[in-house]
Amino acid sequence: MRSGDDRVTTASGGALRWSALSRLGRVIVAGCRDAAAARTLGFVPSHGISSALEMAHGMAGGHARVGILLAPPYAPLLVG
Repeated sequence: MRSGDDRVTTASGGALRWSALSRLGRVIVAGCRDAAAARTLGFVPSHGISSALEMAHGMAGGHARVGILLAPPYAPLLVG
């Protein structure tokens, strides 16, 4: 879970620093295949790039700076 000091607590009780994510506003995942996992990580899921750009525009009130990371689909992780 994400706490106020920009740490993520893992299932084993350890903590990870998210220094890069703490500097961002909202992170929208375009083409998200697992909305629940994205929300768990604190991201906003979106179906595709056009809807993600519309969401970014709406969230920022028309003054958004957009960064795009084009990446291939990653292998699914089983968390249990």
